[in-house]
This record gives sequence, structure tokens and C-alpha cells, in this order.
Amino acid sequence: MIAADYIAERLVAVGARHVFGVGGANIEDLFAAVQRRRPRIQAVLSKHEHAAGTAADAYARIGRGLGVVMVTSGGGAMNESPRRSRRQFQLNPTTMAGFACLS
Repeated sequence: MIAADYIAERLVAVGARHVFGVGGANIEDLFAAVQRRRPRIQAVLSKHEHAAGTAADAYARIGRGLGVVMVTSGGGAMNESPRRSRRQFQLNPTTMAGFACLS
């Protein structure tokens, strides 16, 4: 089992049903691991990391479950950082941000 499979299994174990994100060079293994676990969990692709963070935040706020955003390291994480800081400011504990650098 590679790290991506472990992370995907843990997300399923904590009840995550959807993960939002943008694929990238350092995260494709994690997206593939999530997709292999369908229908228990599935990936929802976005065009930009900020949009993925917004979707995960909205998903959690409307009560669908744990909002998970997956972005690649580096620029992807930086593009999502405004959403992350807003969640911390608003004390929204239901949204989890995951940054992965897997190879």
C-alpha cells in the first residue's frame, strides 16, 4: 500500500464522501487512490484550487459532510491559502484541507 492508498482509506474511515481539488503532478496518485474507492468516496475536479476550496467549504456548511480539498504542493497550496485562512478565521472545523506531495 502506498501513502496515497492509506490517505484515501483514512478519508473513507472518517466519513468523507467527496473530495474537491485540482489534479497536478504531485497529487495524481492521491486522486487515483480516491477514484479506486468509488462509490464510497469520489473526487470532484475543479479548474482552480480556490474554487475547490470554496466547494469543499460550501459542502461542509450545507451539511453534506466533511469538506475535503486536495491540492498539489507549491503553487496549488498557495492558490488555496486564502480559503484556508478564511476557514480558520471563521472557526469552521468541519472543513479539512489536505496538501499532498506524493510520487
